[in-house]
Amino acid sequence: MKSSKKVIVMFIDAFSSNYLKSELCPALYALSEKYQCYDIDPMFAFQGIGATIYTGTWPNTTKIWAEYVRGDDEYLCERPFLQKILTFADSIPNDRINWDVRYVILKLFGKEYIGTPNAIPAKHLRHFKTCLQKAYTRENCISATLKTLFDVARENEISYNFVHPPTQLEYRAIDTIIKSIYDRTMPDLTILHLGSLDMIGHNYGPNTEEMREGIKKIDDAVGNITQAIKESANGIQLIIFSDHGMSPVREYLNILEIVNDLSVSTGDDYFMFLDSTMARFWFHNSDAKKEIINALSKYRQGHILEAGECAKYHIDNLNGEHGEIVYAVDDGVAIYPDYFRRHDPPKGMHGYASPGDNPIMILCSEGAVPRSHISLDPTKPLEMIDIMPIILDLLNCPIPESCESKLLEHPYE
Repeated sequence: MKSSKKVIVMFIDAFSSNYLKSELCPALYALSEKYQCYDIDPMFAFQGIGATIYTGTWPNTTKIWAEYVRGDDEYLCERPFLQKILTFADSIPNDRINWDVRYVILKLFGKEYIGTPNAIPAKHLRHFKTCLQKAYTRENCISATLKTLFDVARENEISYNFVHPPTQLEYRAIDTIIKSIYDRTMPDLTILHLGSLDMIGHNYGPNTEEMREGIKKIDDAVGNITQAIKESANGIQLIIFSDHGMSPVREYLNILEIVNDLSVSTGDDYFMFLDSTMARFWFHNSDAKKEIINALSKYRQGHILEAGECAKYHIDNLNGEHGEIVYAVDDGVAIYPDYFRRHDPPKGMHGYASPGDNPIMILCSEGAVPRSHISLDPTKPLEMIDIMPIILDLLNCPIPESCESKLLEHPYE
């Protein structure tokens, strides 16, 4: 079936509920007052947020939670000479340049999917692999049985355009979409993922003049797109949502310094991965596990996740690739240095188990949107698993049975 509807999705990375104020983003605020605006319950996840958004299922189902997991990277294991080259890149005293050098080297030697830029020590790099092996837009990117939004679109002959431009090219991408609105050449589904606020938040902090300027630019883009939709009278539905907020970093915790003082050693006795808000460990012996746990328990900036917490975050049925124990830091604390940054400490961070803000969704439409599959209660927050079904429903597209959204339990009358 080909959709008779047109939907634009604006995915504003790192737009916090705290930003939704008339003086900060008048266009977004006006839309939130005129149409349906929902809080979204934040997720304690990294790559798992994207997987949940695009499949409508939790990490326990997708098996995608962290960006990198324990497991030999076959590509790097088959090319041991790359470790020597990447070891040289490790000596570069600038995170941005280090990321770019790694990316160029891996692309030159044919690695297809690289993932988020990282600073994993070169000597350990081959022992970790990206949880996701190919982009979400690729066919069966998670599994042959778990369908993404893009798999469903292809099966139902729904044309789509997924746009995730480099931050410096966001305005060019926005102009292209606006032109397609006026020219009536846009596909059935357009997803525009804007990542500039995430970069600004990490580099400068969420409560800075740089962030305010960034929000204004995004708000201008929202205003321009909504104006184009109104003037074109195409009946286009607009969804605006964010994936997480951003907390100011008030304290740094040096896990590397803690473990370097122990009698056990990385590689020989255990492996660890230092995400920005959690440290994950895999052990080769029980003595290493006991010593690491004892060491971490002395630091009150975080705690080791317990079974009940893992169930709450929908990560209790993950495989061991994600870690045998997970030490999660408190909101406002950042692990630094970590396996993404060595030289430039972050000023803002997300990915906390209990953040102080949340993402949002705004559904923009003139009049009621007929929904045959879902029912929305404006008094209750949405969940990340709700995003895919809402998009598909606006397209009049069947929703896969795999979707775990509770909205599907009470069909719209």
